[in-house]
Amino acid sequence: MPAENGITAAKEIRQYDNVVKIIFLTSSAEFAVESYVVGAHFYQLKPIWEDSFFRLTDSVIAECRRADQRSLILRCKTGISRIDLDQLLYCEVLGRTLLFHLVDGTVLESTGSMDELARQLTPHESFLRTHRSFLVNTDLLSSGNQAAVEFMPFVCSLAYLVFVLQTPPTSAAWKRPTATAGWSIPAA
Repeated sequence: MPAENGITAAKEIRQYDNVVKIIFLTSSAEFAVESYVVGAHFYQLKPIWEDSFFRLTDSVIAECRRADQRSLILRCKTGISRIDLDQLLYCEVLGRTLLFHLVDGTVLESTGSMDELARQLTPHESFLRTHRSFLVNTDLLSSGNQAAVEFMPFVCSLAYLVFVLQTPPTSAAWKRPTATAGWSIPAA
């Protein structure tokens, strides 16, 4: 790359994406330590052997697939965003606008239906549909996350709040998600 090295390019990439896996393939060990400062996944010196390269790419692909299973990709006003489900506190719908409330206080807007979102989140047993307009990440409730506890009275009744805080998600009292809804809890 004329007038630019891989480290500079990686720094620029990191301004836009902290998740993408960066692998340096080079004949110089000069920037090996610095590559990890920019969050490189791996730094491979040439010559590169086919066998080791394929093992490396296979491990990166496997790691990306695991990460994809615990995230949502959505089109927001700010562009395409990936939400780590461990950072998603709750989601609410207003009309056709989905509001994704993250642990750090960020709110992302997207269009869609709560039913479709509930279908997407069905494999993730930690999401509870407390109301037709809300999906809540119960993992964050059980971890004692202060932000989760503060917003809960606004998205469900007191009876539901007591149920959620006192009943483990593995309990038979919880109803398994259906194709049109996430977890639901019995009426009080």
